[in-house]
Amino acid sequence: YEEYPEGRHYEDVMLLEINLSVNPVKPMVAYLNKFPEGKYAAKINDRYNTLWDAEIAKYENRDKADESPEAVKYLTEMLHHMKQHRINTIRLDINPTVDLKDYEEYDENVRFVLELFNNRETLPLKGNIVSLKENFTTGDQGVVKQILAEGVEKSFNRMFSSNLVAIVTSPEDADSASPVLTFNYVIKNSCDEGNSEIPNIWTYVANDKPQAYILAIDVKFDVLFSIPGSDVTYTYSEIGEPGNEIRGIEDIKDGYRQMTQVCFAKFSDKMSVNLGLEKTYFREEGE
Repeated sequence: YEEYPEGRHYEDVMLLEINLSVNPVKPMVAYLNKFPEGKYAAKINDRYNTLWDAEIAKYENRDKADESPEAVKYLTEMLHHMKQHRINTIRLDINPTVDLKDYEEYDENVRFVLELFNNRETLPLKGNIVSLKENFTTGDQGVVKQILAEGVEKSFNRMFSSNLVAIVTSPEDADSASPVLTFNYVIKNSCDEGNSEIPNIWTYVANDKPQAYILAIDVKFDVLFSIPGSDVTYTYSEIGEPGNEIRGIEDIKDGYRQMTQVCFAKFSDKMSVNLGLEKTYFREEGE
């Protein structure tokens, strides 16, 4: 390819690559774009359409009774769009916001009530809540983006043929008409379900003894799935919570790191279920 870009065997080599490829979609598209009237064009075009028709039929014929009608409509449109425009990339557009506050920033009356309820504990609440802002690190954003990207990709690969689509996070790696999955998320303090002014507080335990209190966090996700040139979209919001999945914390910073990563992994699983795909991270036995 590099040494003989106009070589007389170029088409033959492209065909050989298609036949040997685990994921033939990308090389098929490359051939059809380079040689739309080539000697193998009709054959490869038929093969390309047959591959996509099989994937679309598999999705349209599956039982979708428990799936969101909006998600079904979006995925159906997305598959037809990708076939028509010869696309095998889906772009993730991930936009983070961190909005955290420390215990001292809560209303004085709220703190008074919390400390009053805590007065029977062996470790007083006042003076023993560690700083959330000092212990939360924003340096792991690449890790949580990867968790989200891998979760989406693995979900699609379980529903469709492996490597049918590639999930990319850079516009440079995507096709100009690639479907876009936009994730706007806010990492924030976790609050009482009935009152957003009351923070959820966890006890940090080491050697079976309470050492300090920490402010819990969660992640608010706002999702928009779109397709260039189409008015078919899919939107929803979700709160990602760490729940009881935190294990083997080394220190406070590691605890917040795990909280964030578990929030993203659990959200990724919920998103997969919403789309009728399969869970990736917290799959129960037998799933």
